[in-house]
Amino acid sequence: MMNGINHELILAARLLLATLFLIFGWRKLRDFPGTVNQMAQLGVPMPLTAAAVTTFMELPVAFAAAVGSFTRPPLYRCFFTRWEPRLSDIAIGQ
Repeated sequence: MMNGINHELILAARLLLATLFLIFGWRKLRDFPGTVNQMAQLGVPMPLTAAAVTTFMELPVAFAAAVGSFTRPPLYRCFFTRWEPRLSDIAIGQ
């Protein structure tokens, strides 16, 4: 048990997240021209490249989320970059 959250709950959350990545990644892959068209309508720069990257990253990310690989380093990075004091926030010499 980790901070009151049991491992089964974490596994279920990872599997649900992986399912979402798979559903939307597969949908983009099936209708790739529609995905490119949608990104072009939204004004995304280089819509073909953006559609290819997002489509083909969602499928491996789904597997990574399911097995929990690379989950702790981004969590630590998000936490520490959010709460660490920045040098621009510190008044030097006052």
